[in-house]
Amino acid sequence: MSWAEKLLPASFRDIEFDVQSLSDETPRSLARHSYPYTDGTDIEDMGRDERKFSVKAVLWGDDYEERLQALIAALDTRGAGRLIHPIYGVIESAQVRTHRVHHDADNVDYCTVDIEFEESVTGAPFFTRQLSSQAADAMDDAADDAETASGGVLVDECDKLAGQADGDLSVMSRISAMRQNAVTFLVAVNNEAHEILTSITDPIRNAMGFVQDVTALAQALISQVPNQLDALQRQADITRNSVNRLLPAGSSTAVAPQLVAAGSDSAAVAGEAFAQIDRLFSSAAVLPTPVSQDYAPGSYDAWVAAVAASAQTAAAGVVPASSLYPVAQSQLDADTQVLLVHIATVRATTKARVAADVMAAESITPLSAPSQIEQVVTAVRDSIEEAIVQVRARYGIEQARAITEPLKSLAMSVQEAGRAVINARPALVSRTVASPAPLRLLAHRWYGDHSRAVELQRLNNLRLPNATNTGDKLNAYAK
Repeated sequence: MSWAEKLLPASFRDIEFDVQSLSDETPRSLARHSYPYTDGTDIEDMGRDERKFSVKAVLWGDDYEERLQALIAALDTRGAGRLIHPIYGVIESAQVRTHRVHHDADNVDYCTVDIEFEESVTGAPFFTRQLSSQAADAMDDAADDAETASGGVLVDECDKLAGQADGDLSVMSRISAMRQNAVTFLVAVNNEAHEILTSITDPIRNAMGFVQDVTALAQALISQVPNQLDALQRQADITRNSVNRLLPAGSSTAVAPQLVAAGSDSAAVAGEAFAQIDRLFSSAAVLPTPVSQDYAPGSYDAWVAAVAASAQTAAAGVVPASSLYPVAQSQLDADTQVLLVHIATVRATTKARVAADVMAAESITPLSAPSQIEQVVTAVRDSIEEAIVQVRARYGIEQARAITEPLKSLAMSVQEAGRAVINARPALVSRTVASPAPLRLLAHRWYGDHSRAVELQRLNNLRLPNATNTGDKLNAYAK
């Protein structure tokens, strides 16, 4: 953990203060049993006592007296209060045991406050906040669970169908139709993914190979996303580190060019990946094989005639729809839905993996506005919802739950990861430009850090970052 990036602003009852040092103590309750004429003591561990936090707060500046009075009032309030620990996060029930205020004649407008807190909640976890990088890892795990569950159901359905094929022409016809659909999908996606497929000869009888091929194709399509995000982060670092070379020699006025090219953010990378996934993994990628209109379903004589008429095509290695034994269209559609359900699930989990990469990158270097993070989360959750709808339409309630429950957990993981990334930043507010100024000067006025002009440009996507006027409303972080 890097202190410069992860430490939280300390506060008690919403009164913020700076911290010079911290000391934490976790005593245990021990029962000591001594016995006559026996050396030593039998010690019994009775559990953990309340945790104790020693905080040395620092207040200084022209207004330090007002802030000191506010802090003392919060400390004197009866009962436990909400403490934000710089390292451990939120401690909902912290009781003040004592506090001491120190003034020194050599330090004008400056004081330190030694505060002793004790935690009053029984059995509270020590670390209460989930880092955005941890939330991104949880998304990957949830995606694995959903794919495993969906693949297992697909394999069971294919194995059950293959077990009924012995001598049953209608079942063999259904298997042939499913095989054609599966191969059509694999070939279409592999034209762009360029993977070695293990189930291309018979993806139905080798259903597990089909599941593995679909996963391999999906991962191949998004394999460049981490590299693209790394490139964006390096670009942002270069822009930030070389900003002083953009200013004229001796200039005291910031003159900022276009700081970040339009679309140069992690959300744009995710959007491009989502578009490709949607195009290749949409339901239209797998089309049900139609029943020939030359005969009525169930007519064996018509089927034999249709096969004879297409003998030349069959000899070329192509099995046309008319060579299939007549099967009701509804049955063919139901079989195709078995494939579509898994494809829709992998489509959703693949988007979730892209989003996980985006969240992990954003936890290191923020490149997208909170609204863009929300768009990424919404896109993934929409795909998950579509997959759940398809699962419930194809399978019964109990069988569907094997897939829908992991998908629902994945949807929650995506939401929590997005929330963690957004909450790791200060609140987004609307600031009013007081006088005409370029973004770099505004960043200096508002934050005391001119390099945050890159951040202002990203939040507002201004066409002319050097031409803000009095009264303009800009999105900006509160601090």
